[in-house]
Amino acid sequence: MTFAELHQGPEPLVLPNAWDLPSALAMVAAGFPALGTTSFAGRVEPRAPGRRPGEP
Repeated sequence: MTFAELHQGPEPLVLPNAWDLPSALAMVAAGFPALGTTSFAGRVEPRAPGRRPGEP
């Protein structure tokens, strides 16, 4: 089934937003036919605990 076809079904299309692989796998296991993804995930930078983003 294509993404466009999902919009034409008798029920509303619920599109959950996965933040990472474990949440995406859980949503697929729960039966969702399509998932959204976060655009922020690729921008998370590693840092030491207690430091603000951009601080070394």
